[in-house]
Amino acid sequence: MYSLSHGSVPSRRGRGDPRALLASLWPPFPPPRRAPPSPREDAAALDPDEPLVAVDRGPEAMPWHPARMDPPLAYRLCVLGAPRSGKSSLLARLTSHAFDGGYTPTRRSEQLFTTSGAARGAPQIFWELEDTAGVPAGRPAAALAALLRPLLWYERRREGGAEEARLDAMGLAAMAARGADPLASVLATARKRTGFVVVAAVDDAASFELAYALVDAIFDRLEYEPHHDAIACPAAVVLVGSKADRPPSQRHATAAALARGVEARYARRVSYVECSAATNENVAQVLHEALRRIKELPERKAIKEARRRGRGRAGLSFDTLVESATNYFRRPSDYNT
Repeated sequence: MYSLSHGSVPSRRGRGDPRALLASLWPPFPPPRRAPPSPREDAAALDPDEPLVAVDRGPEAMPWHPARMDPPLAYRLCVLGAPRSGKSSLLARLTSHAFDGGYTPTRRSEQLFTTSGAARGAPQIFWELEDTAGVPAGRPAAALAALLRPLLWYERRREGGAEEARLDAMGLAAMAARGADPLASVLATARKRTGFVVVAAVDDAASFELAYALVDAIFDRLEYEPHHDAIACPAAVVLVGSKADRPPSQRHATAAALARGVEARYARRVSYVECSAATNENVAQVLHEALRRIKELPERKAIKEARRRGRGRAGLSFDTLVESATNYFRRPSDYNT
């Protein structure tokens, strides 16, 4: 006969306890299988601030496409640049048609509003322009961490926010039912950004280097590679060379050279416009170029597909996979150099 020894191994030591013997011979019950997390629980475990591409219609996916919105049209642009690059002067020209030669640094972001399009018979467009503080040189990525957090037109939040957007939509409908001003109704709702205006001074080479770094940071935020992605840029990006009234002796490069540099660097996915807030030269072209880029925005499904191809099935970008493979096949002697 077998008896139960220490460790649940049968041994020849008398009769033993039948219940212990049965317990040693019967296979143990498997642990209870945990149900897979629900979509709500799975979304709660992720970063709520990380946006997703919104493909379906819904409170977090409106408008469906900026170029096909129903009137009144409202677009939101974020204006970035180095200190003293002329951001506030440009916005003052666009909104109040005035120019102040003095310099007052922008301490915090401000929202300015203007309209365009009605004079030429086109649908009237309401522009919300975000005037931001100057980005310090050398740390564009750190300075943009908070500035680039708001959602873009094709994104939705992982969790939360949907109820607020639904209440905003209900409030908009209630205001329209009461006969409220459409402009006030549009401005009362939280709009998502449709693009960026990056400003640099033509007499300051360092401001252009910072502007290039800002555009690169924007593309990182968009997960967009201008030289590899087949679609247009998911957000309208316009690089503005301000202070175009400076004499040629004060410019660090000609207008043609700067335009060619922007075109080559970003594969024609970024527009370049030179203007002067002091003389009002070519200032309106900034919004015209932004509108042209907005009309070229790709569909949400195309953006999601391009992002999926860029990340690969494992959720990693192609550059990350290449770097990982390179590090894997490096010789041990390479790490000692």
